[in-house]
Amino acid sequence: QQQQQQQPASRSAYEAAGLWSRVSFSWVGPLIHKGWHSLQLGPDDARFLLPQDTDAPQLSQQFETAYGKLKAKYAARGKHPNLTTLVLLRLYWPALLRHSFWVLCEVGIRLLSPLALREFLQWLQADSAAPGSSPAWRGWCWAVAVASGGICMTLVHHQFFWIGMRMGFCMRQQVVAAIHAKVLRLNSAAVAHANSGTIINLASNDVRRFDEGFSFWLFCWAGPLEAGMVLLMVSLELGFVPAICGMAAMLAVIPLQALLVRTVAGLRRNTAARTDERVRLTGEVIQGCLAMKMLAWEDPFTRSIRAIRQKEVAYSGRMAQIRGLNLALQFCMTPVVAFVTFSVYIAMGSKLNLPSVFYA
Repeated sequence: QQQQQQQPASRSAYEAAGLWSRVSFSWVGPLIHKGWHSLQLGPDDARFLLPQDTDAPQLSQQFETAYGKLKAKYAARGKHPNLTTLVLLRLYWPALLRHSFWVLCEVGIRLLSPLALREFLQWLQADSAAPGSSPAWRGWCWAVAVASGGICMTLVHHQFFWIGMRMGFCMRQQVVAAIHAKVLRLNSAAVAHANSGTIINLASNDVRRFDEGFSFWLFCWAGPLEAGMVLLMVSLELGFVPAICGMAAMLAVIPLQALLVRTVAGLRRNTAARTDERVRLTGEVIQGCLAMKMLAWEDPFTRSIRAIRQKEVAYSGRMAQIRGLNLALQFCMTPVVAFVTFSVYIAMGSKLNLPSVFYA
C-alpha cells in the first residue's frame, strides 16, 4: 500500500483530454462505451474521468486551509466578515473568470446569429428579385455563418453550464464537509439549540443552492448587457420607439417574477421547518422505540409524522406549481415581446419585411 501511495497518480481522462475533446466532451466516451457494452455501471466506473482535486477529502482540506488563513488574518484586524464567501471567492476566482469568458462567447453568438440570418435573407430576396445580381459566394458565406452560429452555440452553451455546475458541485462538497467538521468540533452544549433535522437540512437541502445558482449567476450582469445590446440593435433596425416598447413589455414581467420568487422563498422556509420537525420526531421515535412499544404509542406517532409529511409535501407541491408558472412566463416572453414590438412598428406606419422580422 505504501508503494502504491508513493507512485505518481495517473492522469484522469479529463486531464489527459485535448482542447477539442474537452469542448466536445468526447473524453467521456470510454464511460459511454462501457455502459453500452456492459449494460451495468457501478459507482466506481466513472472515477477515472475526473481529476483528483475533485475528491471530497482534498476539497475539504483545501477549504479548511484557506478558511483558517483568512480567519487568522481578519481576527488580527478585528474584523468579522463572511469568511465562507471570501474563501470560496479566493478558491474559485480562476473558474469564475473562465465562466465569464464562456458566457461572453454565448452572448456574442446570440447577438451575431440574427445579424447573419438577416444578411442571408436579404441576399435571398435580392437574388430572387434579380437572379445573378448578388454573387453566389456571398450567400454561401452567410449560410455557413448561420450554420456555424448554431454549432458554436451548442458547444459554448454546454461548456458554460459544465463549468458552472462543476464549480457549484465542488463548493457544495466543501461546505458540507465544513458543516460536518464544525459539528464534530463543538460540544453538546454548543449545539443544543440545533437539532439533527436542522443540520441534515443544511447539509442536504440548503447547499443545493450552489448547484442551482452557479450555473446562472453570470446572468446578473450578462443579462443587462445582452438586453442593452438587443435594444440598440433593434433600435437601429426598427426604430427606438418599437424597441423600447418591446423592452418595456419584457421588463413588466419582472415584478411578477419577483413576487413569485418571494413566495417560493417563504414556502421553502416552511418546508425546511416541516422537514426539521419531521426528522427530529423520527429521531426521537427511533431512539425511544422500546418505550414507545411498551406504551403502545406507535399509532399516535405514526399519525403525527404522517401529518407533518403531508404538510411538507403540500409546500413542495406549491413550490413546484409556482416554478412551473415562472418557467411558462420565460417561454412565453419571446412571442409577447415580438408581438408588442411589431405591433408598434406597424402602428407607426412602417412596413415589415422578412429579414427585419427574423433579425428583431
